[in-house]
Amino acid sequence: MMVHTYLPRLRSQRTLGLLIAFILLLICFALRYFTPLRLTYVAFYPAIMLATFVAGRWTGAAVSIVAAVLALYFFRESTGLEMDSTDWWGLGAFLVVSAIIIFMTEWLATAVTRLSAQSQRLVRSEEYTRVLMRELTHRMKNQYAVILAMARVTGRSATSVEQFLDAFTRRVSCLSRAHDLLVKTEWKGVSLRELIDLELEPFTTVYSAVGPALEIKDSAVVYLGMALHELATNSTKHGAWSNNEGSVKLQWRVDGDQVVFEWVESDGPEVGAVAESGFGRTLLENLVPPALGGESELVFDPSGLRWTFRVAAADFLVSDSVPAEAEFASTRGASA
Repeated sequence: MMVHTYLPRLRSQRTLGLLIAFILLLICFALRYFTPLRLTYVAFYPAIMLATFVAGRWTGAAVSIVAAVLALYFFRESTGLEMDSTDWWGLGAFLVVSAIIIFMTEWLATAVTRLSAQSQRLVRSEEYTRVLMRELTHRMKNQYAVILAMARVTGRSATSVEQFLDAFTRRVSCLSRAHDLLVKTEWKGVSLRELIDLELEPFTTVYSAVGPALEIKDSAVVYLGMALHELATNSTKHGAWSNNEGSVKLQWRVDGDQVVFEWVESDGPEVGAVAESGFGRTLLENLVPPALGGESELVFDPSGLRWTFRVAAADFLVSDSVPAEAEFASTRGASA
């Protein structure tokens, strides 16, 4: 058994400490009374030290006082004489030495207790680090899978190396921005409004957004950020943001135990034929919904594209508390 591990437990149980101190006194009394030992004070020093170490300085002080009383008893019993000045000096020296022993033992016990606390913190820190490393490994594997999927689909739709590099770089940058937000919040969730503003910032956009101020889980940040990026890219190339008249409205609400998020375009070019496949459509219909345990609907209405995403609030939100609804609008001037 390691002393620094069990000492704090002993010192926290005052009754047990007093019992140990009493037993030590009985042992010293027995050694003095039933053996030929005639050392009046020396036999009590170990009891004072151990009592202080286990039960604290006040218990050690009590043991030293009781030991002094017992020493006087043994002196009178063995000699039958009154104590002279030398004997009183001896008693005083015993009390002084006892005080020094108590002080040094208490200091040592405090150091051992602190060592125990530091050791426990170190163990917890190591356990926490192992958990983080496992979680990081899991996240990195997921991200590698997403990046590989992006590379494959982007490569199939690209007609040149330059086009592939441009599209792929933009999508990786989208992932990077989402991770920057997560690092900023220490992976404790992200404001939905902040995620929207960050992911739409690279585009020349005018949009409105309506909904309660929600904090979404870290597991949803990356996937929703990718969805916003693909929607904004499509809108810039083919949709509402491809002319000067179109507009985009983002709206979300808590509907019972679900969160409903919508991207609605209007007043843009008339939506024509739609490709059956592509990374954007694959992500919006087949990647984001199953990854977050939700469902989506992508509608190519002639008046504008609409994407509706439904997900369980428990899987999407950091907490169940929903503030009052607030409307805000954002205007960005960055070039696409």
